Amino acid sequence: MGHLLPDGFTPLHAAAYAGNIKVVQLFMEEFMDSGEGGKQLMELDARDLQGRTALHISAEKGHVDVVKLLKQAMTTSPNTISSHVNTTAPQKNSPMGPVGPDAPVDLTGRTPLAYAATSKEASKHRFEIENALFSPGDESVCGRQTPARDRGGGRRVGDGNSMTQLMNIEERVEVSKLEFGFAEMPGYRIEMEDALCCHYPLLLPHQSTTATNNSNDSTTPYDNLGLFAVFDGHGDGGLVSRYLADNLAAIVTSTTEYKSYSGGGVDGLARMFMSSCPKLDDLLKEQTFDRKDGGSTGVMALVSEEAIVVGNVGDSRCILVQFGCNDEGDDVQGLVKSVENLSVEEEKEKDENVTKEEKSIIITELSEDHKPNLPEERARIEKSGMLVMPEVFRDSNSSKEEDEDAYTTIWKIQRSEKDKIAVSRAFGDFDYKSNETLSSSEQAIVCTPDIRIHVRDETKDAFLILACDGIWDVMSNEEVGTFIWNNTRELLTCVNDDGDATMVEEEEENNGRIKTPVLRGSEEDLPSSRSPSHVLPIVGDKLIVECLRRGSRDNMTVLIISLSSGVVSAGISSRNSEEAEGGVKRVIDFAVE
Repeated sequence: MGHLLPDGFTPLHAAAYAGNIKVVQLFMEEFMDSGEGGKQLMELDARDLQGRTALHISAEKGHVDVVKLLKQAMTTSPNTISSHVNTTAPQKNSPMGPVGPDAPVDLTGRTPLAYAATSKEASKHRFEIENALFSPGDESVCGRQTPARDRGGGRRVGDGNSMTQLMNIEERVEVSKLEFGFAEMPGYRIEMEDALCCHYPLLLPHQSTTATNNSNDSTTPYDNLGLFAVFDGHGDGGLVSRYLADNLAAIVTSTTEYKSYSGGGVDGLARMFMSSCPKLDDLLKEQTFDRKDGGSTGVMALVSEEAIVVGNVGDSRCILVQFGCNDEGDDVQGLVKSVENLSVEEEKEKDENVTKEEKSIIITELSEDHKPNLPEERARIEKSGMLVMPEVFRDSNSSKEEDEDAYTTIWKIQRSEKDKIAVSRAFGDFDYKSNETLSSSEQAIVCTPDIRIHVRDETKDAFLILACDGIWDVMSNEEVGTFIWNNTRELLTCVNDDGDATMVEEEEENNGRIKTPVLRGSEEDLPSSRSPSHVLPIVGDKLIVECLRRGSRDNMTVLIISLSSGVVSAGISSRNSEEAEGGVKRVIDFAVE
């Protein structure tokens, strides 16, 4: 078994490549049982010259029976691999087998699941293979693990890259009311092209570095201004989206509108986006990227004490979650009292109580998806000389060709037979902005942001949610808003659903901390006294895994901003010792309990 073929294949690799399950079984019968005679074990984790195991090969070729057989053998064999080792050395046995965080990776860091997800040859049996190989923590699908504590913030400001490393400036913004958390995952797209940025407060560089040297009395209008954005790249491996995330704050803070901002009004905030988006696009055009055919959508939000201003370019989306009276004028305080009288157990036992609570949540869309078939978009596209054409796709997981639900129509801008794109507004994508007789705002694709303004209401506003279309493809606005509402409440108040591994499970007696399993393959410690910034990243993780379960095939990124985090945190930590005072406080307290 030690002799390698010219391409680095062992005989097991060759059998897996051919899909010859009888030969694979024969190898296992002959070499898997060492016995007392010391017969050499077959190295199931032996690698070819690209670092691939036989499981990688069979997954790529779509040989589902071989995949299942190899998975079973690698689960029970002592020669089990570790996901972080690219050698042929035998590794410690794992009860999970070659899946999840213990899945083998090749020299480029790709797991067998990644091979199945991206291979045309595996398309016929893709879902069956993915079901066999997926487990939380798979490095290719779930991404490298970043602790939740590094994905949440408030009273801090991000450096602008997609992983958002945060630096503490607590003395400057002790009156902060915003907290945030995010989650991101490559998903079955495998190559991550999303990026995000969080800047709170949104300060100039010299303001950030000198902030902690100032007293709380020397506040500025910028102290309670936050900038948040999610960018969904396409066509270039994420070059454009990462550039936007890294540079958005610098461009916004360089605008005349930012420099003259006095803390009041919303027109100046809207003009910050209107000025910044064309500047970002111009800068992108000057970059010397290896690939010039990429682009990115973007949904951005400026949050002040008075208002939320959303600028949207493309088909990412922003929604607002509110708690309180609806448009019919239901009494907020009456609703609060009705919720106050319900214990956690009563809410869980009575379906009607859950329904009543869900009815108290108001979901508002603060952006519009820019699709080529929208009348205004289509008119501009056709005037530029390009076409808007439908493409019909059949769900490969559906067995009935006559089933109308098995088909999806996606409208695209057609530049040529081969060049098509499904968004009508984006940064980059300069091949669709090449009509020299037209201005930048008249091209087939434009980066003009669609501006939506919401005047804040501290008695109702709960969460602002920004996410890419990998989320919205499989969940509605109402489903996302309700999911985040319910899961945030459960983690903040230690509600535990028996049998659901995503809930808080137990409190450790030694340190009083709660250990919460994260569905992406790791565990996080939550302090017993916690705020939204502790739990929002975990809520985001759970949302992304739910989207994966529902069949999302795209990258997934969600950014959640708690709009009244100071009130929520104070209410949660003190609810057992004293009654909350004040209308605003009571509304938010009971909203999460």
